[in-house]
Amino acid sequence: SASRALAPILKELNTKSLFYNRLYDAIGMARDAHLKQELASEGITVSTHNADLLYEPWEVFGSRDERFRTFEAFWSRVQCMPYAPPAPQPSPASLRSAEDVLPSISNFVHGLDELEILDENDAACMESMTQRWVPGAKGARRVLDSYLRSTSLPAETMDGSSPSQL
Repeated sequence: SASRALAPILKELNTKSLFYNRLYDAIGMARDAHLKQELASEGITVSTHNADLLYEPWEVFGSRDERFRTFEAFWSRVQCMPYAPPAPQPSPASLRSAEDVLPSISNFVHGLDELEILDENDAACMESMTQRWVPGAKGARRVLDSYLRSTSLPAETMDGSSPSQL
């Protein structure tokens, strides 16, 4: 579990508070709730934050308090919210490396698998995602190449020239 993986690090650092960004999938929310409960029982205050959403999912509902099924309906509602989303916080001037903060970090962390943070459901989700998604330019190029191979565009567009007759 996440708390079991974090416990030795938090103990060595004599941690009183833990701050991290929330996840919004069902598995992540359940894991976060469990982690908060376990750490609270050990006297550690946990504070979670909205990382990159304009509004929390529980703040934006339709006219009959239902969840949205289309982006268009969601976006229309967001534009009418009675309050603006919070302004982004400035980036820190610098960040210390894990090794600077905790020189013995290598005693704790050798790899994600060894931490055993992911339960069976998390591992299956991660495996599925890594098969479908590669971040960065390399992944984007793979998706673009796949799309171009599957379309019925004229061959001359494959080299970057325009099929337009204008």
